[in-house]
Formats: sequence, structure tokens, C-alpha cells
Amino acid sequence: FYRYVSPDHQNHGVGGTEKYYRNPGTNQWGLSEISFIPNTSFSGTATIRYTGYGDNGSAFTGMIQVKVASTGDVAYSTAKNRPLAFSSEDFQAICMGKTGRPFSYITFEQPAANRGTLYYNYSTTGQYSQQVTPTTRYYSGSNPRLDQITFVPAEDYTGTVEIPYHCIDTSGSTYNGKVTLNVYSPDGNKDGTVHYDTRKNTNVTLHRGDFDDACHAELDASLYYIRFDDLPRSSEGVLYYRYSSSSRTRVDTNERYYYSSSKYINDITFVPASDFSGKVTIPFTGYISGNRDSFKGTLVIEVGDANGSGTVTYRSTNGNEITFEAADFNGVSRDLTGENLNYIRFTDTPAAREGDLYYRYNSKTGKYSDEVGTGTSERYYRSGGSRNISEVTFVPNGSFSGTVSIPFTGRNSQGEEFNGAVSIEVGQSSSSTVRYSSSGGVAAVFRASDFRNAASGALGRNLSYIRFNSLPSSSQGTLYTNYNGGVTVSTSVRTGTDYYVSGSPSIDQISFVPQSGYQGTVSIPYVGYDNTGDRCSGTVEITVTNNVPVVVPPASVFTDLGGYDWAASAIEYLYDNGVVTGTSANRFSPGQQIRRGDFALMICRAFRFDTSNPNSGFADVSSGSYYAGAIAAARNLGIVQGDGTRFLPDNSLTREDAMTMICRAMSASGKNVSSVSTSVLSAFSDGGQVSDYARTSVAALVQLGVVTGTSDQRLAPRSPISRAEMAVILQRVMVL
Repeated sequence: FYRYVSPDHQNHGVGGTEKYYRNPGTNQWGLSEISFIPNTSFSGTATIRYTGYGDNGSAFTGMIQVKVASTGDVAYSTAKNRPLAFSSEDFQAICMGKTGRPFSYITFEQPAANRGTLYYNYSTTGQYSQQVTPTTRYYSGSNPRLDQITFVPAEDYTGTVEIPYHCIDTSGSTYNGKVTLNVYSPDGNKDGTVHYDTRKNTNVTLHRGDFDDACHAELDASLYYIRFDDLPRSSEGVLYYRYSSSSRTRVDTNERYYYSSSKYINDITFVPASDFSGKVTIPFTGYISGNRDSFKGTLVIEVGDANGSGTVTYRSTNGNEITFEAADFNGVSRDLTGENLNYIRFTDTPAAREGDLYYRYNSKTGKYSDEVGTGTSERYYRSGGSRNISEVTFVPNGSFSGTVSIPFTGRNSQGEEFNGAVSIEVGQSSSSTVRYSSSGGVAAVFRASDFRNAASGALGRNLSYIRFNSLPSSSQGTLYTNYNGGVTVSTSVRTGTDYYVSGSPSIDQISFVPQSGYQGTVSIPYVGYDNTGDRCSGTVEITVTNNVPVVVPPASVFTDLGGYDWAASAIEYLYDNGVVTGTSANRFSPGQQIRRGDFALMICRAFRFDTSNPNSGFADVSSGSYYAGAIAAARNLGIVQGDGTRFLPDNSLTREDAMTMICRAMSASGKNVSSVSTSVLSAFSDGGQVSDYARTSVAALVQLGVVTGTSDQRLAPRSPISRAEMAVILQRVMVL
């Protein structure tokens, strides 16, 4: 086409009589405005012959060859229990191949919950994670961004996961696609085995990463290419290269199939024989670069039988209610029939001793719209319809523990019926107790790791956050966040507020401060939640005595903290969180001045900034230095500026520069740093000595209680900051 824009705006085709110029003049057509658009079903080499003319009128003939790869669809591979982030570039490439235009937005359906879940803004703590919804549009260049979608495999699941999606390109053209994920067991490749699962009459496209994993397991090296030693029997199926409706080139045992060049492993597809089910075993040999070594491997493809019944499985931890997910039932429909689900009907309900099924159940009030029944008119739909599957809740009987089975009949989008069952394992409640002690009126400081360890057995997963049901009486004491000897930044803990293992507000910020004169045991009930919403009950027990404690520095790997009791706990906190490592195996050197490069590294560790790019742009920071990536990240985020060309990484750092860098890092990480009046600096005898560029940053940290000044009410802004002073300030910021 000439001046092609999109499938809807093709302009006009290129003919055999028009002239196309290298440097077109007025009313002349330009060669650089010609586009070749392959048909969506074509893969192979397109040949275009032309005649060219020189400035002197001489002519020559030539040809253009365009190699067109099969567009296929998006495919990923990940290890068991390892989350996998989507990339908009992968979807962009498929969309360009199918429509000739970039995508505008994409919507996704959730896979069956027993195979995995799509999350947006996934966090291992669950704090920021939200499930992807079929009605939400995900974009390439604006929020919500497709790049922030993560697939999290179901616990210990291995096999193939298919995720349908709907793509709309920038011209409004649409197509339906499918993301294929292979979730493999890392231990399964110890003998060079590559494993896939598929349904009857459903093709499997191979993924180079799976064969590379097998190569690493066998030879501890990257894969170069493979050769198949044998091929499947025709009764099992056929391996094709660049399989499509118009191209069916069989894989050849004499051919090499490469990891990163043509012919690609990713272009190989196994097509099972019609109605075949069973295990297909295909031997291959893998080679590393230069043919220096090889290994014998096996490709195993298990083709499942689509007949039978499907089970949706849930687990009710500690007897809590379970709300169903439509995607789980849709996964059963796709497994059994190959089509999306329309609706289900329950053919039986739980026994009274087991529990009840409710529609639109409110866990806070215990109220609901209806009890779920078995009538033929009680249909629960995947999407649309008067009732949705995702609004059905099973509430177990408080005294029951065991497995509940609820049979149902499903009907897919083509009107075909199938049978299935919901299986719910109801566990017994358990209590998770965390114990602390307080002597001589000293606050008991909570640790997130204590709650995580206490709750892990009851939840079966990692703890995400806790909530307090009630608080201690005022005669016993008070729970505070950010307690620092009674300074104004302390806030009373509230019931109903989420306090996170990793996040803000943090469990690590909580302290219990006993009431003066109180002795005894304080019991504070709480509820712990994992990132799926499962919960367990627990209790914090604090034993309070009036004995005056002997101040002992916390146990530490560092042996040189004597005389630095005021900083020891902060140093230990930074060490436990991977922010500092010390100056040697057992020394921290708390009185030593900190260098600018080291501080940039500590800030990036504390705020978890990406330090993968070592090019800082500073002339005096070598890309090979251990702090290069941190300085580059800090410069890109606006945390440091240097003098424009140099950073002086080995120079000592002043207190005001350290405060300025911390304040900028807080803003870059999304922490709320409110603008405050610099008049707060007047409370310090040398507040007027703070440099102009640092005044707002120092004032903000003073207002937050992060900086309290020296014992003689000085800020000492231009004095070098010591490693101990740095640890105290940085630890206070991290627990805000």
C-alpha cells in the first residue's frame, strides 16, 4: 500500500506502472511511503520484484524479500509459585501483527482460581494487590497500565493456563486473543524434562524458556539449539513448524531449532490427533553454544480427556465464610467443554450441620438477600443475568469441620451442559498468641515478624496485615504508632485499621506504653489476614512489671556498638532489612563519617528503588563501582544533583545534605511529605545556619519527628553525619 494508515484507512495499493522516487519532488510519489502489509493468515517469505533506474537512465532489476513469522499469541512460562509480570510490548507485537496498529486497550478474563489469579499492582504482601476485572481497560501508556498486571499461580499448581483477552487497537479494530502460560516445577527439569498439559483436540505451542531451563538444570549453561531424536506417532499427534491454517510444515529430526535465531523453538506446535488423550513422550538433544556440550532431554505432553466432572475447590481457614468466584466455575466449563460458562444451577445444598449458602451475604452484619436453593429458575451467571456467581457465599456452621461437597449443573455459552461440584474444606479455628514484656514503664515495641510467625500455622500462608478488635483499658496503658518517648508524632492505634507486615501503617510502628504504676498481664485481641482474605484470630499478651530494666544493647552481629545504645536498635533494624551490612563482618563503625556514595546506596535499599542501571552521568562515578546503580537511580529520581558533572561519592556527607536526600527520597517513593513552615527551625539555636536549599527538607523532617536535634538543641546542619546518626534517622523514616 501507498501511505498506509490502518486496516480501515489503507489509502491505495501499489501498482506495476507507477514510479516511486528516492527523493520525491512535487507531484512525485516517495519510495519511503510504501508499506508491505502481510495477510493475517500468511507466514513465510514474500518476494517482491522491482526495476530500479539510476540518475543516468540506466536500469537494473532486483527483489525485496520479507520474512513473515506467524503472529501466534502471547505465551509465557514461569516456575511453580513464582509470579509473572505481563509486558505491554508482547501484546503490542501481537496486535501489530494482527491489525497493523498498536493496541489502545485490552480487557482480560480471570483464569480459574485453582490455576492462578491476575492482579493489578501486585505486592507480595497483598497490600496494594487488586484482582484484574473483566470490565477494566488496561492501557500501554496510561493508567491502569498493562505492565502492572501480574499472574500469580495457585499454590503448588503446575500445568498450562489459558487467559482469554479482548484487544481494541488505536483505529477501533478488535480481536480476541489468548495468553498461554506454562507453569512448571523447577525440580521437574532435573532430568531434562519439559512438560506441558493440554485438553483433547487443543494445540500446544512450545516455549524456548522451558528448554533453556532444562539446559541450565543439566549443564548449568544457556541453550543454543535442540534436535528432536524421534517424533510422536501419528496416532498421538504431529509436531509442526510455524503451524497455521495455510502452512503445515512438519518438524524434522535433521533440523536444528534455536533459542534465539531462526528456526525458533517458539514456532513449534504440537497438534494432538483427533480425540486422542494420553501421554506423549518425545526425546530431544539440547546443545550449548559452540556444540561444546549436550544433554538428553524429554518433551512430555499430557493430553487430557475432556469428559467427566469438574471440581471447584475452596478452603475455609478458621471456619470463615467463602464467597465464590465466577472465574473458578468458568475454568471448569472451559476444561470440560472448551467454551465459556453461561450459568450454573445448584442441584443440592449443604446439610444444616455443615453450613448454608446465601446470595449477597454481608459478613459484617450477617444479613443476606436470599438463601440459595435448587430450583430450576435459580440460575447464577458468570456475567450478566439477574444473579451473579460471585455473589454466592457459603457460611459454615460454627461447630463444623470437614469437607463440604455442593453439586451443580453448568451450561456453557453454546448451550451444552456439564456436571460439577464445589468442594470446601472447613478447618477448625486456632489462636495465634504474640507475647511481650514491659519493665519499669518502658514501652513494649511490636515486631511484624512475631505476628507473621504466630499466624503462619493458622493461615497456611504468610500474614499480610492485622486489625485490633478492641484496645486495652486506659488503666492498663495505650497502644501508639511511631512512639518516641511521648513526642507529638505518636498516634493512638485504632480498631478497624489495617496494620501491615510490610507497608504503612506498619506493625513495626506499634508500641504498648503501660500506664504509670500498672502491673499485670494485658491481653489485646486481633485478627490476622493473608492476601487472599483468609483470617485467623489471635491475642497479644504483654506482661508488665515495675522492675527497672538493665539497658543492654540488642543482640547484634556488630561488636563495636558499645556507647551507642541510643542507636543500636536502629542499626539492628537496618541490618535486618538489608539496608546496611557494616564495614566488616562484625563491625559497624558507628562513629565513622558516612560517605555520599554509601548513603545513596543505603537510601535506595531502604526505599527499594531500582538500581539496575549503572550509568549515573557523573564523571567521577564509575559504572563498575558498587554504588553506581544507586547514584544513577537517585539522580534519575531527583534525589541528588551533584555539581552537574561530579557527585564526589567518597566525600563525607553533611547532616543537612543527608536530610535533603531523605526528604526527596520520601517524595519519590510516594510517602506524604507535607509542606511546613521553616519557622520550626527557630526552635534550634543554630536553625538559621541551615542552607537555603535544605531548609524545607530539614523543617519537614523536624515536623515529622524524624530529626530531634542534638542534646544541646542544635541541628549542626553543616557537620558531617556519622553512621550511627544516619541509622537513627533512616530507621525512623522507614517506619513512618
